[in-house]
Formats: sequence, C-alpha cells, structure tokens
Amino acid sequence: MSVTELLAPWEALNDALGLTGPIRDKAHYEAQLAFVEECFDTFGADENHPVFGLVAIVGERIREYESRQHPWPDNSSP
Repeated sequence: MSVTELLAPWEALNDALGLTGPIRDKAHYEAQLAFVEECFDTFGADENHPVFGLVAIVGERIREYESRQHPWPDNSSP
C-alpha cells in the first residue's frame, strides 16, 4: 500500500480521534477513553489484534493528558 493510498484512511482516523496532537480538553479525553474501552469490549484483550497498535498510541495520549491535568506532587523537599 502506498502513502497516497493511506492518506484518506489516516485523515478519517485523525478526524475521528485527533491523534496528531495532544488531547485538547476534557471532552476529547473522554472520547479517547471511550475509544479504548470500545476496543477492549469489541476485541477483548487480544494484544495481537491490529487495533491494539492504535490503542497503544491513544493510551500514550491519555497518559500525557493525565500527567498534565493531575501531576504527581513534588516530594523532593525535606
């Protein structure tokens, strides 16, 4: 499959999930969580299913958002 053939599916996927940047807000965050949940509900925990490569990408975006919104306290002070 050529890059040109991949552009239309990628644009549709990016429009649906907004993967080209960080999670923008709470609504985008909740949509990402819902996507991951639906993947597990639909495909189980079969890590060999191709969709779980995408789940890993979305999961990383979720972790980044959660780190920005709920950072761990700095316990380095005595």
